[in-house]
This record gives sequence, C-alpha cells and structure tokens, in this order.
Amino acid sequence: MTKLRRRSTFDRRYERFVRSLRDQIVTGQLKPGDFILSEHELADLYELSRGSVRKALSELVSEGLLLKIAGRGNMVTYPRKGDIRLATIKLGWFSPSYELPVVRQLLQRFEERFPMLRVQLVPIPTPECVETLMEWNASETVIDVFVLPDFFFLRWVQQGWVHQLHPYLPEEMQREQSSYPQLLSMFQHDGVQYATPFVFSPVEIGYHRRMWENAGIRGPNPIRDWMGLVETARRCSIRTPDGECDQYGFCFSASRNRWPVFLLQNGGRLADADGTLLLDYPRNVEALRFCVDLMYQHRVVPVFSHGSNRLAEDLFMRGRAAMILTTYYFMNEFRYQGMDWDLYLPRWDAKRRHCCWATVWPSM
Repeated sequence: MTKLRRRSTFDRRYERFVRSLRDQIVTGQLKPGDFILSEHELADLYELSRGSVRKALSELVSEGLLLKIAGRGNMVTYPRKGDIRLATIKLGWFSPSYELPVVRQLLQRFEERFPMLRVQLVPIPTPECVETLMEWNASETVIDVFVLPDFFFLRWVQQGWVHQLHPYLPEEMQREQSSYPQLLSMFQHDGVQYATPFVFSPVEIGYHRRMWENAGIRGPNPIRDWMGLVETARRCSIRTPDGECDQYGFCFSASRNRWPVFLLQNGGRLADADGTLLLDYPRNVEALRFCVDLMYQHRVVPVFSHGSNRLAEDLFMRGRAAMILTTYYFMNEFRYQGMDWDLYLPRWDAKRRHCCWATVWPSM
C-alpha cells in the first residue's frame, strides 16, 4: 500500500503532526476531556515552529476535535452530531478485483467505528493502472491510498515516476517482526521505502481430499520430488475410453506468480548479479522442460497457452483437477465452493534440491 502525493520536507512534518494528533483523537487514544501537550512541547516533538503548531491546532479546533481553553491549553472534545465535519480518504482498488464486495463491507465497519471519517472507494482500471494513476494525479484527481503490486512498483521506478509517491512506512511497524526483509526491499528505491507490504501470498499446492482417497494416495508426504508429483498426478488422472482426459491430476497457470516456482525449486535464476539475463541457464531449461513434459509427455496437466489464472482455478473448483498450484490470495475464491480440499505442506528436505515444495513465491 502506498500514497500518492508531492510534498516538501516541511509539508511532510506538518502533515505528520496533524495526522498523528487527529488519528489519536478519532481512534480514541486521546479521549474527550484529555489535555494535549503544550505548543512548545509539540513543536519540539514534531520539529515544527510554534507558529506552525498553532496553525495545525486551529485546524483541529475548527474540525471540532479540540477546544482551546484560555490559561489551560487545548482539550480533546467530540463535535456535536450536527457539527461533524467529515474527512474523506480516497482509496484506490483494482476494478476487476473479486475482493471489492469484501472491501466495501470492511469500509462500512470502519466508518461505523470512526464516524468522522469517510472512505471513497475508487476502482482503478487495469492493466494500465500506473499510467491511470499518473494521469489522475496530473489532473488533481489524487488517490490518497492505493494498493500497488510489486511489478507495478517496478514499472513506476522504470518510468522515472517514483518521486510522485509519498514514502510510506508506519512509524509503529517493526521491520524484523512485522514482515520479511525481502518483501520490504521489493518496494524500496535508492534506500527509500515507498510502500509497505501488507499482503504476502505464498504459492502452495492444494488438493481435493476425495480425489486423493479415490486414487489410494496415503501417507503424510506422497510428493517427495518432481517425479513424485508426476506419479501422484498420474494416479489422480481419469481418462475416458477414447483417451480424453475427464479429470486432470494437476493444474497450474502460466502466470508470473505460478510457473517461476519450478525455476526456484530447481535452483534456477533469470538474471545474474549484474542483471545479465540467464534464460539458457541449465537449471532453467530443466525446469521449463519439466513443465512442458507435464502437459505433453505425462499428460497430467491441461495445456495453457496464456497466463490467466482463471482456467486452472476454474478446473479445480469444478472438480476437474485433483491438485492445483495456487496462492493464499486466490484461495478466497474457494471459500464458498463447498469443496473438501486442503493444502499439501510437506517438510523441507535440505539434502534434495528438487524436493522443496515448501519454497514460496511472493504473489503481491
């Protein structure tokens, strides 16, 4: 998640002060009747002049959040119902996302809890969301907060637009305890944290319990290596008398969040440390050949000619595939399908590099 603003260093300090004080009042950390710190103390704390602090406090007084009492200071208060002045936050979200109904429910609960805040949900068209956001910003249709996948952030950097993003990392966030360092680094540029990762979606294997049972698959770890995957998928595959596949043993899409898992499992890599492409790297070739063999030689996986996730997930949800390579993020779609399914979570085998199905791939 990141913010889109163009601000000077002073503007950032000033906004940080106003936002921090307003948040403490709206969220109940400061309660009606509490007196806040003196102007002098606030100026030292937020590195602002007393004049700037006095101006910011006047804003909160006009919003009905503070009451200035002569000789005593500024006291927290709540405005009368008819005097409430709502603050609006524009939240950008991808327009085709299946999460939108859930997001709207969350926003409704948020506004019930914080009646002085309103969140305007703005659907962002894809795939050109980066260009759309830049056009909106240029026309002063600014989106305050929006979701930014890692590959869109990379495009932002490549286009030279990263300076338009307001660096965002919550002050209370503890880097080591709150997230993986690798995830944080994906949203950094020139040492600046421009966005904070809040969704990490590992890639895992899901399977239908009934299909495994019908195929006689038992034991805690039937897939010990790549050929174990092939054998399990073969046992779960069902063909019609004329040779057509009625049930696939395994399925995965060709999207960037799926097939690279095979490269990672095999110790492959797409580029060297200096950025040189390694498309013909032997372990890459071996992994990609295995993917092709799953489709054409072993015939346990449907042939996909494009990178859409939908075909593979639909097959799995309709019970036409026993196993699937999917992400925690996409598992939300399985929630109401009435399927008896589970995740396959084998243990890491450090001695066998091709037996590492515990490896995850970020799907931001």
